[in-house]
Amino acid sequence: MPRCGRSGEVIEPMLTDQWFVAMTKPAPAGHPHFPGKSFRDICLDAVNAPVGDAGGERIGFVPEHWTSTYNHWLENVHDWCISRQLWWGHRIPAWYDAAGNVVVARNVEEAARKSGKAASELTQDQDVLDTWFSSALWCHSTLGWPHETPELRAFLPSSVLVTGFDIIFFWVVRMVMMTTYFTGKLPFRDVYINSIVRDEEGQKMSKSKGNILDPLDLIDGTDLEALVQKRTTGLMLEKQRDSIEKRTRKQFPSGIPAFGADAVRFTFASLATFGRTLNFDLSRCEGYRNFCNKLWNATRFVLMNVQGKDHRARRNATSVDVVRRSLAARPPAAGQARHR
Repeated sequence: MPRCGRSGEVIEPMLTDQWFVAMTKPAPAGHPHFPGKSFRDICLDAVNAPVGDAGGERIGFVPEHWTSTYNHWLENVHDWCISRQLWWGHRIPAWYDAAGNVVVARNVEEAARKSGKAASELTQDQDVLDTWFSSALWCHSTLGWPHETPELRAFLPSSVLVTGFDIIFFWVVRMVMMTTYFTGKLPFRDVYINSIVRDEEGQKMSKSKGNILDPLDLIDGTDLEALVQKRTTGLMLEKQRDSIEKRTRKQFPSGIPAFGADAVRFTFASLATFGRTLNFDLSRCEGYRNFCNKLWNATRFVLMNVQGKDHRARRNATSVDVVRRSLAARPPAAGQARHR
């Protein structure tokens, strides 16, 4: 029997009316950019074929194999449910009269004009838009759209979107869909998919699991009590407080030492791969802190011994030219092509 994780109450399924975005329905013939094309077609073309209004550009994925994941999801896409039963968010822009007739408009005044009813006789839909619907508008709405602003002309499309593979469908596809449909331009030129940082056991970092690490604590260090306080404040499930505190005290009995910004950056740079996940181990950070210290000491030693001396390179142009001419004069080996 399903129960709510917070209250423990029994969850009873109930069918309700929802709002959907049709993903395979062709756009109107009068659409300024993509007449007759569906959202699915627009998103597939943005990655696989040059988009007309985007100057013949298309979006590239790094690593490239994520293109197949993107395409597979779109080729099997279903209509997108965009209504949510939450207390916060952007309200669905739909209004109902007493008879249940619905009208979609920008505001209640426009809804009153369309329905022929007084604004006081209309009731706005209680549902809110899906978070990803609002997020999908980011690329162009933040630049002044629907107005043709200097920012919109200068910064759309942007250069690179850096994100994780787990929201390719939730966010990347939706940004491509919305921005391209409304502006005729791509939202960005490249999508760099980085690894998802997990804890040393490969578990996804989560506030509810109590296994998160604040980068500032890695840089500046923190004592045990402050770390416990941070990990147990604002929990979604209060019943997990004791287990999180117990785990934290066992894992970090002396808190977290200060590693410094350089060591933290070096650690993540060295662990960055094209894999799906990155298991972060605190001991790796300690090892790279020691390595950074060695680089610092070596640099100080060199500077100490060269201070006040002229070490500018004395280039012998004649000898360099002789070597260059000698190499250029050598014929390539048999069967080998010359490459410049």
